Amino acid sequence: LDVYKRQRLLGLMASMYEDMQVLDRALALQEQRVATALEALGPRSDDAIAARADLAHALSLVGREADGRRELDQAAATLETRPDAKIEVRARVALRQASSRLEPDPAAALRAAERALELVRGKPASAELVMALHTLGENASYAGKPERAAKVLREAIALVKARPALGANMQAAMQASLGDALAGLGQLKEAEAAYRSAVAAEAQRGSGGQLLPQLQMQLGNFLFNAARYREAADAQAPGARWARQQQGMQDAMVPMMVLSHGRSLRAMGRVDEALAELDVADRQLQGCLLYTSRCV
Repeated sequence: LDVYKRQRLLGLMASMYEDMQVLDRALALQEQRVATALEALGPRSDDAIAARADLAHALSLVGREADGRRELDQAAATLETRPDAKIEVRARVALRQASSRLEPDPAAALRAAERALELVRGKPASAELVMALHTLGENASYAGKPERAAKVLREAIALVKARPALGANMQAAMQASLGDALAGLGQLKEAEAAYRSAVAAEAQRGSGGQLLPQLQMQLGNFLFNAARYREAADAQAPGARWARQQQGMQDAMVPMMVLSHGRSLRAMGRVDEALAELDVADRQLQGCLLYTSRCV
């Protein structure tokens, strides 16, 4: 198989595994992708730089942020020696630098996201443009700029609605991010509609991974903050049921789903049920903490 085709195939497979939350396999494929690029094309090739940036992202998803930052720093340093590198490669590195998992400073992450969008803005609509808009929207919210976040997220959502191939798998997450931005603006009715759209979009997609339960928790938390406790518990219940069934989970978000449901039950006065949820979340978190490098 041609090395460039092999690189594309490895990247596509890793992305699909990530989408289905099979993060160990996604990481293994990204490591294989980097090794192939380094051996066949050299460390200064566009493919090697992009692969290292994507490997950094995969490492961060399994709790190995320090390893991810080292890979990303190497990719960025190599990119500095390649003024002729493709715009897509520069944008990919900037997008990874904008990750909140790899860049804890919201201002720095926001600058990286702005840089990524600037690189792809003048080109035809693409998945990279949608990803840049989504990443910028998330980072603008984190940086306390909800109006900017809402504007770019609406643009990304409109692009995907018009052309689903550009990022239908991101539609639900973008709707939820828009909900965060609208909540930050105090537009609570619109925020609730965005959160509900996110849940509906992911349910329709039927990915079977963690995203739907996570979105159900997010909607429930919004309702909880509005003191709508029964609605919050109802929204969170399916996600909590999914989370209770997980074994050997990698993400601290899983016990959080159970705990959030328990909090809503407690607010309703259903103390025994709330305590049972707390016990489950506690056991899951303690099991996660046995593998602290994996509990993120």
